[in-house]
Amino acid sequence: MSDRVDEVLLQRRKVFWDQQEPSLQAMIQTVSSDGLADDDADEIMAYLPDLTGKRVVDLAAGIGRFTTRMAKVARHVTAVDVAQAFIMENRLASPSTVHDFFTLKSDITFPSLDFPAGSLDLVFSNWLLKYLSTEELNGNPTMYRSSRYYCDKLTAIPAQDDESAFTLVRYQNAPNQVCFLAKVCGGDGIPQEPQKQQCRLSPLNAAALQKVFKGPCVTVGGDVSTRGEVTTVSHHQDFCARLGLGPGQRVLDVGCGMGGSATFMARHYGVHVHGVDLSSDMIHEAIERQVQVDEEVRKKLHFEMSPDLAVDCDINTYDVIHSRETCHNVSEKQHLFDKLLRCVKPGGTVFITDYCLGSSPPSQPFLAHTHDIAPCYLETVDSYSEKMRMAGFKGVVAKDLSQELIKALQDELSILVTTCGDTDEDKMNHSQVTALWNSKLQWVKDGYLTWSSFMLTK
Repeated sequence: MSDRVDEVLLQRRKVFWDQQEPSLQAMIQTVSSDGLADDDADEIMAYLPDLTGKRVVDLAAGIGRFTTRMAKVARHVTAVDVAQAFIMENRLASPSTVHDFFTLKSDITFPSLDFPAGSLDLVFSNWLLKYLSTEELNGNPTMYRSSRYYCDKLTAIPAQDDESAFTLVRYQNAPNQVCFLAKVCGGDGIPQEPQKQQCRLSPLNAAALQKVFKGPCVTVGGDVSTRGEVTTVSHHQDFCARLGLGPGQRVLDVGCGMGGSATFMARHYGVHVHGVDLSSDMIHEAIERQVQVDEEVRKKLHFEMSPDLAVDCDINTYDVIHSRETCHNVSEKQHLFDKLLRCVKPGGTVFITDYCLGSSPPSQPFLAHTHDIAPCYLETVDSYSEKMRMAGFKGVVAKDLSQELIKALQDELSILVTTCGDTDEDKMNHSQVTALWNSKLQWVKDGYLTWSSFMLTK
């Protein structure tokens, strides 16, 4: 983009904000600003790391909705904005701790700011990136982008000393309100592309599988649907009926995928569901689908992406924890089960379905697939049960669902007969899925692979 266009955009942005009254409604650009501000401010602050003694910069600080909160605990907060009236309002509202207030005459990005390298502990912004564009915009310079776009941009930033970054995405029922927490990390702490992770037992991503099956309902054989849409309605009804779900309960959906199970539970049982998944692509799909459901259901859904399925919650938070075909993606299952025990309330229920190693010694083709083609961390049913008991769960009940898996795979293979596309890519994907489904079916029949459910109580 040319310097001339840069100047036009910057001037348009400055003129727009100079015309706005320094108020909460002007900052949020919605008539429901009071309710939205009350709902999300405490939540956003809770996501942040401990700021005690930290140096913080608040980009696009506005009237100080977050500046004032951070200044109560941080050692130093720098508030930056392009609108002089907003910064003046911020100064009046902020506590008397040491602050810097800057009104920029130009770009509100780091090239125009002079911070020594490594001098900041936290860079914070609220509703800033939607105004930063390489395109000319008319009127209100707001440009909404997808959550996937933000994740890609955050993880693409080169860091010094061979460090990288991972991204946490949190989203709660407002179509354009997404919270990102990106942490710089290096060495063993760098996840291996968790944002792009789709499913382990299939090398194809969710979009490709949906295209092969001519729709969103990729079933249990594909490993995506149980994390995403529906296996079958009867499966959901059967599984959910075991959980004693009721209106107002809080449910944690671990490995929520595209949000199918979470939406089903919220719609049919009136529960509030917090869905967490390894993949930002899955969470992006869940967000897009959430926008399309009724408001009463949408308000009960909250989605989050976390590279290790870590859930930051108070002890004894959830009435029920639900997880479908997810644990085989996690190498440290004991750590995961320990976390789940902490999150669920005393007397609460944890329900897990997953793929497990069968009783027969695995064949070389099966090992090659699970180790190299679609790497995963399969364990036996007994190993799962023992780790659950070691975490502190009581009454661990495991059930073999292998016959249901065989039926699901056979049903899906019958669907595949009618769904081959016309392009070379479609035909290749269709052939790959058909071969893999036939292999899975044989693996289950030979006893290499099982599908099991686990019911746990605290």
